[in-house]
Amino acid sequence: MQLTIGKMTKEDDKDAVARLIYATDDYIFPYMYRGDLTAAIAVLGEMMAADTLYRAENITVARADGKIAGIVVAQRTPIRISCAEMSACFARAGYVADEHAARTYGAYYLPLEREKEGVYIANVCVDGAFRGKGVAKAMLTALLREDETYRLEAVKANTAAVRLYEGLGFAVEETYAGFMDVPCYRMVRAPKKEGA
Repeated sequence: MQLTIGKMTKEDDKDAVARLIYATDDYIFPYMYRGDLTAAIAVLGEMMAADTLYRAENITVARADGKIAGIVVAQRTPIRISCAEMSACFARAGYVADEHAARTYGAYYLPLEREKEGVYIANVCVDGAFRGKGVAKAMLTALLREDETYRLEAVKANTAAVRLYEGLGFAVEETYAGFMDVPCYRMVRAPKKEGA
């Protein structure tokens, strides 16, 4: 498998990227889009072209065998999440940002504006056809710098992801009830100290 990793480009299949963003969480996106993958793909596609967390410049993709094998969405703080911009993305895609979108905005997106200094990793996902081949580790290794602080959240029950993050130097900062009260870890990777 020939794997290349880099920022998302106009040539990348944005529908494949949107599918992977949707697949990163079994709770947030199915709730926000009422389980409608078609709506999610359309709205996330609009968000990739707008000033949102999901704009293309925040997306790292792994490409293998001519396909999108995985994605990482990460943004340096401060993060600003505009409810109006997200609603406009829904409208441009032909959908209405309803009460599910509003609840998701308030419970998940708005708190991201309080992220501490560093880089927040919002989404990591590998296409099922490429799992178990080191794609997630390769994407994160390409993204992580030694002199930077990184934070992310992981569902506590997703032990494979938690092990991956721990292997890359992340440590559990706290346990909390996430979206829909799903037990989650908040994890941080501090900068490496010189001489360490």
